[in-house]
Amino acid sequence: MHHIFAGAQKVIDELKTRRNGITKLVLNHNVLQDEGTAHLFCYLTSDAGAKHRASLTEICLNRNEIGSQGLYAVVEFLRDNIALKTLYLANNRLSSDGVLAGALAEAVSSSRLQLLSLSGNNALGNGFIAEFLGNLRSQYLVDLEMNTAGCTSDIAQPIAEWLVGDPDERGIPQRKCSVQTFKCSGNNLGARGVWEIKQAIERGNWSLMHLEVHANQLPGPPPLDDVDEEPWGPETMERLKALEQEIALLLRRNEYWKKQIEEQALVLLRYSRLLLLQSAKSIKARSGEVSQVQSRSQPIRNNFAFFALPLELQQYILSFFAPMLSSAQCARIYNYAAKPSTLPPLLVSPKKAASRGCLLDPSSFYGSTIGFEVVSAATGATRCAEGQCMGAAHSLSCRREEDRGRYLEAVDCRVFEPEPKRMPSNSPN
Repeated sequence: MHHIFAGAQKVIDELKTRRNGITKLVLNHNVLQDEGTAHLFCYLTSDAGAKHRASLTEICLNRNEIGSQGLYAVVEFLRDNIALKTLYLANNRLSSDGVLAGALAEAVSSSRLQLLSLSGNNALGNGFIAEFLGNLRSQYLVDLEMNTAGCTSDIAQPIAEWLVGDPDERGIPQRKCSVQTFKCSGNNLGARGVWEIKQAIERGNWSLMHLEVHANQLPGPPPLDDVDEEPWGPETMERLKALEQEIALLLRRNEYWKKQIEEQALVLLRYSRLLLLQSAKSIKARSGEVSQVQSRSQPIRNNFAFFALPLELQQYILSFFAPMLSSAQCARIYNYAAKPSTLPPLLVSPKKAASRGCLLDPSSFYGSTIGFEVVSAATGATRCAEGQCMGAAHSLSCRREEDRGRYLEAVDCRVFEPEPKRMPSNSPN
């Protein structure tokens, strides 16, 4: 017991020597157990460890023999945490504790965690996973890993409900799941469990892009009374592989519609900016403070019949630039486009421009063959050459892509949102 505390205290002593907060804490393959984990995260949650809590973006605690007590300490650290993006808790001793599962789901939902790994915790079982998914409401979590978590085919129904969401008064499922990658391999879902998950994706999940359900055959030989009349088919390896191929087609559908939604959201913003943006000067104009510049530009607005239409008709006309966006998505874009506060700054200091520049691809001897920074002499703003700075693998940082990502996140236009009487086919063709 003493050596466990000593190991955790050694990590804490090292953290205390750091002037600035650290960004990564990798403690895989240690023996922190519950006592050491609780001691470490009690420090990170305290005022003394506040600078590290505000800067940590990744924590790896794989294979540390952590149980329920240690996970409770991690949950308290995670609650309302806006810095942490990645948390690995694979191959520990987490058990089926429903109260703890609900607390973990609430903590994840209140944070901005993007990746959570619970793989290799065989004792979790159906109860923990069902309670966790039932309370999970995170719009930031995009990668959830639950390989070899001791699940059976009974967990397929809670997973399906989580993937699709609860219907509202109009019968439209309200999205509970924003996850793009879900890993559930090495369990005992069987053909029935995998089939139920496939049906849920086909019925109403548009966010999932990658799904792993490998090695989910039932233990032992297939039952003798297994017949092909069941909708999920026989419990055989061949049937599981066929279901995985059917799921792959559905994921291609989601990828296609995701691309369409994001492209149309960018197009709609471009025209909405031109036609809906109300500047501070135009607001003053309506109150009687009309400048000389405005008085000269006013006939241009008056000669364009579009501005004489009611706002609802203007927005209806604009919606034809993005026919696949839902009404709610269009409304969020209109509101975003009409706010001057969402415009990028016209003047950027050279120091700030340099920090916001693109990270160029060093794979080419001549930068211009891949992409290069273009610095405006007037504003000092830095941008890449049409987003080509990341190279063929898109493995580096492009400021333009980051700005687009922030915009799409702000207006929640990352996935297709179904509306009554408007559902696309399963095939992108």
